Amino acid sequence: CVLLSAMSGDRFWSAVEATRTKGPLVQCLTNFVSMDIVANGLLAVGASPAMVHATDELSDAVPIVGATGGAVSINIGTLDERWIQSFEATVALCKTHQVPWVLDPVAAGFTTLRTSTAVRLMELHAPAVVRGNASEILALAGATSGGKGVDSTDASDAAIAAATLLAERFGCVVCVSGATDYVVAPGGAVSACHHGHEMLTKVTAAGCLVSSVIAAFV
Repeated sequence: CVLLSAMSGDRFWSAVEATRTKGPLVQCLTNFVSMDIVANGLLAVGASPAMVHATDELSDAVPIVGATGGAVSINIGTLDERWIQSFEATVALCKTHQVPWVLDPVAAGFTTLRTSTAVRLMELHAPAVVRGNASEILALAGATSGGKGVDSTDASDAAIAAATLLAERFGCVVCVSGATDYVVAPGGAVSACHHGHEMLTKVTAAGCLVSSVIAAFV
């Protein structure tokens, strides 16, 4: 892979201003722990959050998200059978209506259900972006990595090869969060962002927020 530095400040702020001007609608199917911080974080970057996950309203909501140039963020944090039904229905609608979606495979590798659910969603219709910690990304690629619940037991650079495989297989961008964040493009280019901070490991739902903010920018 080719390791690149993160985007320049000018490009970054240009993207921020474009998102604020657009004010994208982001439909969030996220876990109960993170809903508040995700909603407030999206408002802070200029997006419009919609916490819509009931299966009976998805067929109305997803086309509106697409028509307004928005995106969907799926986070499997508080997983159960009803959530899985909602996730699968949403991804199918995203495919039908060509709505980009972002996957946060929370604690993939920790249990078989979490890993299989995340992989099944990706196989149903590839996401625009996958954002996870190193253990989650390794698990999605089929590597042996359990993680400590929602926390990674692997350094972020240990998942670059796995992220590259996923990016090539699904044609999506793969983001690996950690002390250093890595962004892997389908073509194999890898960008690094060295602004991680230990305090982020002490705040609940920081990663969930990042995934939803990514959806505002796709």
